[in-house]
Amino acid sequence: MRVFFYIIILIIFSGGAFAQTDTVLVKDFSNEWYFFDGNKQLPLVRKSDFKGNIVTLSIDKRDYEDALLSIQSSQEISLFVNGSLIDVFSDKIILDFQELGGEYDIVSLSIYSKTLNPYLLSTGAYRVINGNLDPLKDDVVVVNPRSSDTFFNFLISSLVVLGIFFAILMNRFPKVMSEYFRLSRAISPRELDENLLKSRPLVASNMFVYAFLSLVIAFNVLGLVNISGALPQMEIFHPSTFGQAILSWLQISVLVFGAIFLKLIVVGYFASLYSLQGFINSHFYNFTRLLLMIACFVLLLITFFQLGGFHLDAATYYNMYIAAIFSLTLLSVIIYLKLLSSAPFKNLHLFSYLCATELIPFVIILSLGINKSF
Repeated sequence: MRVFFYIIILIIFSGGAFAQTDTVLVKDFSNEWYFFDGNKQLPLVRKSDFKGNIVTLSIDKRDYEDALLSIQSSQEISLFVNGSLIDVFSDKIILDFQELGGEYDIVSLSIYSKTLNPYLLSTGAYRVINGNLDPLKDDVVVVNPRSSDTFFNFLISSLVVLGIFFAILMNRFPKVMSEYFRLSRAISPRELDENLLKSRPLVASNMFVYAFLSLVIAFNVLGLVNISGALPQMEIFHPSTFGQAILSWLQISVLVFGAIFLKLIVVGYFASLYSLQGFINSHFYNFTRLLLMIACFVLLLITFFQLGGFHLDAATYYNMYIAAIFSLTLLSVIIYLKLLSSAPFKNLHLFSYLCATELIPFVIILSLGINKSF
């Protein structure tokens, strides 16, 4: 549907209208974090190297006389200053540098959590400004993460690519795309004889749709995992440069594209095993159509919140990531209802087929996506 393309373009070019900057970033302390590796204290060069549950750093507060210290994490963390517990909190805490550490100029900070995730932690020195302040004064830099953040630049670029790809598909295969996004038929419990798309899953038009679907799913997974800080031990989800982000997106897309064809093989095998050969193509078509709708909806959510100036915490994006995974159960329910209306078999027989083709793969995805068992 062209509406999908127009919505993405509208959000991309209107996102800047929501953003307002009222602070300046004096110092990002993430490059000065240390962690304990056994009995040794080592600098945390890459967040993927982190071990343990404590991050430490030392600050000379004389360098930040007019600044405030901001510490943010969606986890519950304990903050120690010069060995004394200051607070236990989640979300964000703002502290005045001049009130930290009493008369000591060098302040030692320790941040502890039982399951500390460095991707969910941020520490920085900020100054409050007004709209008339020249950002070049005092050698400060205006805080605008969207202009300097490498991953955000990747999100913008990948959305442009997806928008162009979608426009090409709509122009080249308008009827095919219209059928894929026909919600009333997708969620209908009755199986309808719609067109030849079901009987020919490997035609060129469908192959292009699978490629687009793979890119959208890869975008969603990479975006939600990176922003939420989930799966910190997997560097593919936490690229440090724009090039690495593009490469990670393509690698995940290839994996998803392969998984789609593996799904077709699995459906074909078990449909033959359970004497449901006539339902193979219809099952696969409905699966990809529903998956495409869910994936595009998640993409629109990410686009809206990231480009619309809404500053959601990492936990919200993690919950969105979990909800996206559990939304796959909707596919199983709808496909099961379509089976009941089209296959003359007992419920137990159909449910066994559904377990083999939908529920067991869902449990595997759930385990890989949440329990981090890669």
